[in-house]
Amino acid sequence: MNIMDIFLNYLKGSIFVILYIMLMYMIGSLISREKSGPTRIAFGYIIYSAIIGIFGIAVQVLNLPWILFFVFMCLIWLAVIVCNIYLYRKNQFQFELKNFISKYWLMIVIPLLVLFILSFNSRMFWYNDNSDGGYYLTKIATVPYAINPFNSNIAVGLPRAIATTDTYKLSVFELEASVYLYLCRIPATLFARFFLSATNYILLECFVYAFIEKLIIHSKLIVKENTLQASALATLFFLIDAEFLATQYNVDLYGQWTYQTAMYFGSALAKSICVFAILYVFIGKKLSIKNIIAFIIVCIALMSKTLTVLPMILSISLVLVGYYIYKSRFKYLVIPYAIALTIMGSRIVVSKGFINLLNYMLQMNMSSFVFALMIFMVIFAFRFGGLLKEFDTIVLLSLALMIVSPVNNLIMKYSFYPFVFCRSLAGILSAIIVLSLAIINIWLVNKVKMNHVREGCLAVFSIFLAISIAYINNGSLSNMKSNFSLYKNNPYLIPNYMIDFSNSLDEIKKKENKKFLYTLMPLELDVRNVNHVYYSESVRVAESIRQFNPYVISLNALTRFGGNESQGKYKEFGENELTIYQNFQSNPNQENISQLTNILKKYPVDCIVVYENKINQKLEEIGYKKYKTINDLTHHKLLIYYR
Repeated sequence: MNIMDIFLNYLKGSIFVILYIMLMYMIGSLISREKSGPTRIAFGYIIYSAIIGIFGIAVQVLNLPWILFFVFMCLIWLAVIVCNIYLYRKNQFQFELKNFISKYWLMIVIPLLVLFILSFNSRMFWYNDNSDGGYYLTKIATVPYAINPFNSNIAVGLPRAIATTDTYKLSVFELEASVYLYLCRIPATLFARFFLSATNYILLECFVYAFIEKLIIHSKLIVKENTLQASALATLFFLIDAEFLATQYNVDLYGQWTYQTAMYFGSALAKSICVFAILYVFIGKKLSIKNIIAFIIVCIALMSKTLTVLPMILSISLVLVGYYIYKSRFKYLVIPYAIALTIMGSRIVVSKGFINLLNYMLQMNMSSFVFALMIFMVIFAFRFGGLLKEFDTIVLLSLALMIVSPVNNLIMKYSFYPFVFCRSLAGILSAIIVLSLAIINIWLVNKVKMNHVREGCLAVFSIFLAISIAYINNGSLSNMKSNFSLYKNNPYLIPNYMIDFSNSLDEIKKKENKKFLYTLMPLELDVRNVNHVYYSESVRVAESIRQFNPYVISLNALTRFGGNESQGKYKEFGENELTIYQNFQSNPNQENISQLTNILKKYPVDCIVVYENKINQKLEEIGYKKYKTINDLTHHKLLIYYR
């Protein structure tokens, strides 16, 4: 692998992060030039996401060409740049880099520490983001090149019957990211898992900062302005290994693994900022048309990233309605309102799956430090007053609305799936944890009077915290060394042989002058005892290959992203055929070879990938030629045959 190519790809990824954050800052400056830098970035993200969300959903629902969305994005960028140049010439837009860095230097350091921690996570990345990357990351990588990107099985590459209720078309984060990747032209795995994840962590920092800034300004707590950036340290909590938190501290924030290996997911950022974004609009303000419009914009922005934030939005909204009723002159109506919600909830029947998962999460988290942090927030709010009391009231009531039966049946009903409900519940718990830790950090750092000493302590502590998290996630220094070695030797966050494999398939496609290459390949490769380290995760080959080559039709990905929806020659190709192929891989006896041969005769499979064995002659008898042997990290050798 060319070192210069690696350097250039990392450079392009870094430039993307800088330009993206600058864009959010410029959009936020158009909204309010009096706010702090992080608040402008947060404002910019919401406005930007709402605009592209509306247009992106229209493009996907109407199956319009991808290029139309690309042009729309370019026009937005151009408009933002022109508007900011105009304001600059009118002396209405000012930006001093030195002043910005002095105020927010820690918020620049934290993303670098995030990347440091992620560099020890190769074994999780290789499992293709818990196999979900087979859809999300593949869509980011392939949408610009697909003939009908919004009406196909994106993980496999086959067309599908038109789905009338495809909720994935209401989420545009992959569509948006596909534009950035198309322009950056770097490996999709590196772009998403490193640089897009780092970008989302910066945005999370900004939302936490903006919200805490608002709370502290309206409280009795007096802190220095440059101390507020200590809130960013709290976001590192998300990077602590989920299994470690569950087994050692009884903290289970459902789906927390996404923060460690797939922060680029639309759901990961949306659910972590949902509480802050909505409450920023309302707390400390009277209900008005302006606030309602701002709330609608926030909801569009968040739900265009993922519909899984709907339960959080619903829970917070119902509490806000009651809260504003209580604050009005009709406060006595709050009791009938609560009774009405209870009656509505009692008439809804939910599955045991919801109840079982809810009980599990309560049993785990309420016996952990999460409960202690809730008590801390209440005590802190009464000690310093201001908007802290309002925040505590609304958030704890929103939490209660998701926990207390039967009123929580309302939230469960519109969660549709138990895992969606639990992720929303985890989102509210996460907001409590992060805000509590952020306030504690600010309060402690503010105790140090001398600026240089305070900044030195912040720098040392942040580095210590990052190293500690990396150590916790790996379990030992030996594992840290081995995992970092894996990253160093596989810098695109995927085994190098996967890229070699993809390049070989591309060579075959060009050699045979084919538009698409229909391929059978292993679903996954066991990666055990790599560098003497045991990994329970495997490399998800069939689900990952299209992230590097959009012209490969990965038939084996049907086992994870299947369904009887493919058309044309492969309409009847399904689980039975894939099972025969997998049986052959694990046990290449005569019977399995014969069954596989029948499949290859029936279906036009251009390329078949097998482990090293003695079936060369059989494949050659039915017209296949050996092209190349790919060596993986362990004992496997992938033999590529084509016809």
